[in-house]
Amino acid sequence: MICKQILRSLTPLALVLGLVLTALPAPVWAANDRPVKWESGDTWSGAPGWGSFASLTASAGTSYILTTSSSAAGNKYLRFADDTNTNRYGPSGASDINLGIETSNNLQDWNAGNNKAYYVNVASTSYTYIFKTDGTNNGKVIVFEVQGAVRTISSAARSPAGAVWPGSSVTVNATLSGSQPTGQGVYLRYTNDAWATSTVVEMACGGGSSCSASIPAAINTDAKNVQYYLFTSGDGLTISGADADYYTINLNNNGGSNYAYTVQPDGVIESEYGSTRMLDLALNKSGDDDACEGDEKSDLIDFAAFSYDASSAVAGKWFMSFTIDSSAGLTSGVQQGYIIGLDTGTKGSPTIDLSSAGTWQRNVAFPGDYFIALYPSGADTLSSGLYDSSRSLVSNTTVTVVTKVVSTRRQIEVTLSGSGMPTALTDNSAVNFLVLSVGAVDGHNVNDAIGAGLTTECATGKTTYTQSQMQTSEASCKLGGRPTDSGANDRQCVSNPRRDTVNAINVGATCTTTTDSITVDGAVDIGKYTLLAEDAYAGPYLGGQSTLSDFDGESAAYKYYTDANAGTSTSGAGSNLYDASANGSKKGAADVELVYARADSNYLYLIVEGPSALGGAGSMAGEPFDRSNLFIALDTPKVSSSTDTGGAGSGEAANAPASRRVNFKGWAPDYVIEVVWAGGDTQADNVHLHQWSSGVAWTSLADFQTVLSQPTGAGTPARLFGRAAFGSDGDRKGRYELAVRWSQIGGVIASTDQLKIGVYTTGDSNLGGVNADDWDVFDQGPGIGQGCTGLGCHERVGDDPGDGDSSSQSGGESDETPYVGQTDASADVEPASDRASRDVDTIEAYYVFTPNAQLIGCAPLAAALADFSAAPNGSAIRVTWETVSEVGNIGFNLWRGDAPSAPDTQLNASLIPSQAPGSSQGFVYTFDDANVVSGATYYYWVEDVDVYGAATRHGPVSATFNAPTAVRLLDAGAVASLPWALPLAGAGLLALAGLAARRRRG
Repeated sequence: MICKQILRSLTPLALVLGLVLTALPAPVWAANDRPVKWESGDTWSGAPGWGSFASLTASAGTSYILTTSSSAAGNKYLRFADDTNTNRYGPSGASDINLGIETSNNLQDWNAGNNKAYYVNVASTSYTYIFKTDGTNNGKVIVFEVQGAVRTISSAARSPAGAVWPGSSVTVNATLSGSQPTGQGVYLRYTNDAWATSTVVEMACGGGSSCSASIPAAINTDAKNVQYYLFTSGDGLTISGADADYYTINLNNNGGSNYAYTVQPDGVIESEYGSTRMLDLALNKSGDDDACEGDEKSDLIDFAAFSYDASSAVAGKWFMSFTIDSSAGLTSGVQQGYIIGLDTGTKGSPTIDLSSAGTWQRNVAFPGDYFIALYPSGADTLSSGLYDSSRSLVSNTTVTVVTKVVSTRRQIEVTLSGSGMPTALTDNSAVNFLVLSVGAVDGHNVNDAIGAGLTTECATGKTTYTQSQMQTSEASCKLGGRPTDSGANDRQCVSNPRRDTVNAINVGATCTTTTDSITVDGAVDIGKYTLLAEDAYAGPYLGGQSTLSDFDGESAAYKYYTDANAGTSTSGAGSNLYDASANGSKKGAADVELVYARADSNYLYLIVEGPSALGGAGSMAGEPFDRSNLFIALDTPKVSSSTDTGGAGSGEAANAPASRRVNFKGWAPDYVIEVVWAGGDTQADNVHLHQWSSGVAWTSLADFQTVLSQPTGAGTPARLFGRAAFGSDGDRKGRYELAVRWSQIGGVIASTDQLKIGVYTTGDSNLGGVNADDWDVFDQGPGIGQGCTGLGCHERVGDDPGDGDSSSQSGGESDETPYVGQTDASADVEPASDRASRDVDTIEAYYVFTPNAQLIGCAPLAAALADFSAAPNGSAIRVTWETVSEVGNIGFNLWRGDAPSAPDTQLNASLIPSQAPGSSQGFVYTFDDANVVSGATYYYWVEDVDVYGAATRHGPVSATFNAPTAVRLLDAGAVASLPWALPLAGAGLLALAGLAARRRRG
């Protein structure tokens, strides 16, 4: 207040003195500037009189409230003040101000000289008037008019009163202390993110004492903690969550604790779980068929776990989810039980031995302090409990289990909570996990297990597991998002961690006087290529195979369905690329196994090993039939493309070249190399290079030249393709080598740039005789963190044909199942490449690396010049240049111009050859230019051309024909690097004299 008065008094003085006033920062008001008192000499009940002050009452949040009435109707006046009565709030102008009803007003600094006030037009002495200030400095005021007594909210209840399931709405009911009066409304405010955001809705009361409103299904998502409370205000208002306290007349917030419930898990692996490391590793090319005891319910596929610590919104809970390879009812056929071993503190002790008589007697022992036991109690339900190492139930703990059938598998989600939860399970500390399927009756053996590197299947006696065979959780996840989202990961889970660092390829390489040539022949040049192993180069998750680029042997890479309706009917079983009818005498498939990369200043080199069902002629004749296509997607920082379109919606569209049912998420490929088939030995159309073009989508740029054995170098094409085959006839492998000049894919990248590469295979247009391109994925590398929603699984593409991207999509279901191994052997529905229109395979994983700084930094091999000059020589101008060495050089071009800015005529009709290509010695070259005019000045440039076809231009030097004086080199440095194959000048312009060369004198 004082600051404002000083500023007002200085303004006229500044104008008089011609000063310029600089706007001062807004004053920082003291706490006593809040409008928390009032004054009035009018007929308001409790009015303290003009110049006297009475306090408002603290209300919701920082707000204050005055509830009063008037003994007379008409305009009734009042003003407000801070708690020291120093700063008074009323009209600053010459008129009184009508506050209105249910209208928010900004308070003004009162102008005592005008002596004006705020007023409200009182309609009836039976009405109640409620004044609310927001409690901030200077602040706001709003008035509510209630036609009768103000009601309070006596009680609140919700329906359902018990468990709330994902995707269901909740009705909240309120009971008032009396019938709802006109002018007073009842409101519900709710949040599912701890009040970071909130929504306010008015409840329906109808003038009675019972009111209701709903919390919509969209708020009630898996495991969310939903909080809410009720309050009254004026009626018919739209109130934001941020203004709820300011608008509140009274509230019912459960004694200050708010009302709350936690939505039940839904049986679906959510994004918080990340990309699990706990997988069933007992897989082969025919699929994982753990039909122990005659029932696929024993076949475990994967397991995920995620911890909310004791201080979080859903305090002290562990969420766990695992998948079994059966959609059959849990109580049908041979029943199965499930055990989750928990070694808290990762101590490896004590040992829980269940082989002796007692609760949950099974032939198994493992390290741990606790275990969760699950056994079937209904077709879709499992009873459960948390037991300690002595096999006693842990009191005051709750194990909630939800199962959900997705396609031909069942997902089982387990929530562990309760006041009796051991501290070691609520403090967000590491836990060792082991998951077992066992017979549902005492004395049975282990049928399947998931831990760290386990391949247990159908044990025939007691199985004892060690600590090293359990999977240890790490702080690799976060609340409210996937681990790969930005922000710290601090929650325990069994996900692969996010990749935060990127490795370089060709580590240890050095830049020499020549960039090493690579022979493109389908073989791996030892010491020149880098294996892109999953654990070293996969992104966005860090983990996976340490010696392979992708998990080897997924059954998805061998199966295919030609029927676009496959998966909705069992009438058409899938086919296998290993069948003789699909491959002839040799068995092949589309399995991505190894990926190699190399980068230098000229080329990006790539090798993909594994896929073999690409046919071929010439040296590839007799290989497995051409039944698949190989794609290599490139995301370079030199180009920006709109290809990051993958998602989980019912309208999701394919966004990949060649009309394949594929798109990308989390990265944006700019180029895709497509190996259509292995082809003949010299064909130029086996391999296509596609580029994304805005508004055009994918366009085919050019083809690769197939070669048997071609070193990269002078005159070699910008795109080279070599291939080879190896392995036994019963398990044939293919290897495909590609070299592409950087100029073809946006330009050479810097050593600090990240290049992302994804490899995938799909069905070929001739697969199954359907002549169609709309195939989805057989296999993709890397296989870490796959899926259209990025949920926790190992290899989500190459899914089963019954899958769809959205539960709302006709004929499909949500993309919620991990796709390794066999699915539902009875119906022969396995992961495969298919043409089902219900989904698009989304590729989220990629290899990411930076190139070696030394190799990328190797400049094109410019020849070093000792001298470059031009001088009249008889009837010509003689141009002379002298090299220091010719390492990497194959020849020269000579250019002339009439000005020093640029040449316009190439003087040599063909390349002037190097006198000693690759020699460390130099030579002297002379060239007589006879096409000159007396009195004219000419400028000359010489280009040296290296073994890779790159040209470096030197010069200019100049000479005037009628003044034959030699001119030394103006700029002997390389001034530009241009393509060497520039057009020749017209023959009529050239009068070429003899060219001479001699060895440079030392």
